[in-house]
Amino acid sequence: MSVLPWVLPLLGTLVSQMACAEGPDLFGLPALEETKDQIIKRSMVHVPEWKKWLVSEKHGIKNSGNIWYELSLREQDGTISTRFPALIGPYHLSPTNQQIFACESNVMNDAKEALILDMKGSVVSKIKHEGFFGDCGTTVDKRLYWLVYRDAVNEKPVTDVVVVTMQGNVIKRMRLYKKGSIQVEYGGQKYTLYFPTPELPG
Repeated sequence: MSVLPWVLPLLGTLVSQMACAEGPDLFGLPALEETKDQIIKRSMVHVPEWKKWLVSEKHGIKNSGNIWYELSLREQDGTISTRFPALIGPYHLSPTNQQIFACESNVMNDAKEALILDMKGSVVSKIKHEGFFGDCGTTVDKRLYWLVYRDAVNEKPVTDVVVVTMQGNVIKRMRLYKKGSIQVEYGGQKYTLYFPTPELPG
């Protein structure tokens, strides 16, 4: 089977990009760095909408559940354009809103709120946690953010869902007693979010 002449250059470009993102070296930084007490794992992803690379440095203290992230936006040549404050995570990108949604789990840390950050690294809004953190994410179009909290009623697990806008305004709260979905309307759009079977806190 013959290969079209434009396929090989395209494959070469894709392989080159993957190597840059997953290779042993990211803008001169090692993908894995280990000291006596700490492990740092680095990765990066290209965000076409921003025309920048997001570099993530995941820090972990050995023999501990203490983890935090240091994020930076970099130009194509590796120059840092933005450094973000240290985050507990997990976090999600929203190219649509030009933001990063940092969920700031309170499972292993005493985080009080989730954060919405802009591309300058400034905190746009804080969303106070409403319970024991379970999960978080965005709608498919990345316009809205959601948080899931685990709770129990009569010793049975329930899921509490909070949906917020890019300004951090809560537009939906709902409690689920079993796996299922919720519907949200915002900005002329209708969204359906699906959630698994509730789990007990802890």
